Amino acid sequence: MNCCHVKNQCLVIRLPKEIDHCQAEQIRQECERSFMNFIIRDIIFDFSDTSFMDSSGIGLILGRVRQIHPINGKVYLFGGNEIIRKMLEMSGIQQILKQQFQKQLLMLLFTHIQSPVEISRRILSGKIKRLQ
Repeated sequence: MNCCHVKNQCLVIRLPKEIDHCQAEQIRQECERSFMNFIIRDIIFDFSDTSFMDSSGIGLILGRVRQIHPINGKVYLFGGNEIIRKMLEMSGIQQILKQQFQKQLLMLLFTHIQSPVEISRRILSGKIKRLQ
């Protein structure tokens, strides 16, 4: 599937158009391989191309939250249409995760060699805007 990419100890998961049980399991396995092969401190879920997600997608996110929490890592969500955002809101995931960001975050991460710490500084300084 090849949706997981690691850069600067940050796992970026570019989610497919539809996330059902089968897709979620494939993504989970790919995430596990990434955790075994790289040092990962933060996770970014990119919902930019996603138009459908069932409860297995919520489970996928919560599983990564549980995986990264013991090392004080952060999980970020961004992108996605109104249906995806509503589902995330109804599930309560947004209360668990700290922030959501626009596509600028992924562009910044992959176009410049910067650490997640530097990106966080830019977010806090207002150079990268948060979603409502």
